[in-house]
Amino acid sequence: MDVRPGGPGAARTAAHPHRAHCPGGPAPGEVALERQQYIVAQAAQVPEIRRPTKPTYGSRQRRLEGKALRSQVKATRRRVDDQAGNDRERKRSPLSPIGAARRRWQ
Repeated sequence: MDVRPGGPGAARTAAHPHRAHCPGGPAPGEVALERQQYIVAQAAQVPEIRRPTKPTYGSRQRRLEGKALRSQVKATRRRVDDQAGNDRERKRSPLSPIGAARRRWQ
């Protein structure tokens, strides 16, 4: 299929001439005309506007329950000192790049 603009609002559709050799088959011009009508019909269709849907009440509740469960699991992984609000600084290796940067700016 060959569709090229032939000017403002014009299109050209070509069909291969070898179809003329098929006995009882459609002529190449008919095939080209059908193809062009199909292309124009497809271009004339306006796509439906997609409207996003809201999550249901149940799906929101399940999501929040899952978040609460994950929060509890992560809270149990913490050290006891961290949960008590202890603000002491963690000990870092003297070779740590973070420790080196702190020492540089003190």
